[in-house]
Amino acid sequence: MEYPIEVKGQMDCYGQPLAIRAPQPFIKELGEYLAPQSLIADIGSLSGDNGLYLATQGHTVANVDVYYGGLVDGQRKARALGSVANSFIVGSAAALMFGSERCDAVICAHVLQLIDRSIVPVVMDEMQRITRPGGLHAVKVYAGTEHEIAVRPAYTMYQFGELKHYYETLGWQILKHAERYLQPHDDTAGISSYSALIAQKPPAVNTQHKRTYMNANRQLITIEP
Repeated sequence: MEYPIEVKGQMDCYGQPLAIRAPQPFIKELGEYLAPQSLIADIGSLSGDNGLYLATQGHTVANVDVYYGGLVDGQRKARALGSVANSFIVGSAAALMFGSERCDAVICAHVLQLIDRSIVPVVMDEMQRITRPGGLHAVKVYAGTEHEIAVRPAYTMYQFGELKHYYETLGWQILKHAERYLQPHDDTAGISSYSALIAQKPPAVNTQHKRTYMNANRQLITIEP
């Protein structure tokens, strides 16, 4: 399939030609680990290009975002692709409308950096809650140096290694991990540095859900059931 795929005669919510764009590379890598016909939640999906790709591979994808306009664009893209199992849900990442241990995989690509640090622990907890034992997470965030984190208050940037450490502390197996650092020209330049991983939830030992939070000081706090 050649990307981008233009949806002829339609404009997106930003007034640009509507097009289906290529999935991010680590989403293709996630596909290597997925069982056939997996149920996937894409958190902060916007118009759902990552999820649309996975749906064309035979999976069922629920796209969740707070922005209605982006979800409408996603619905139109799905119709243009034909028979793909995609749904589009207006909802908050901090209160996901899925049953516990329901999803085979959860995607969260470049979303956590847009959420206030005080709310991120709730979002991470919700993502863990809806993931079945042995399920997968594919997460990507902006990452940077301590200076960049300090001067970019509009983003919840992460230190290099922080995301990986978080999942390792929870006992998840890290299947893939990649980081890239590009020195910005100045403090107003776009951010290209990132941290990304694919991790697998451990098998169920206790069916009760253990809650683990990362507070504003990047300390992990675990509350046993």
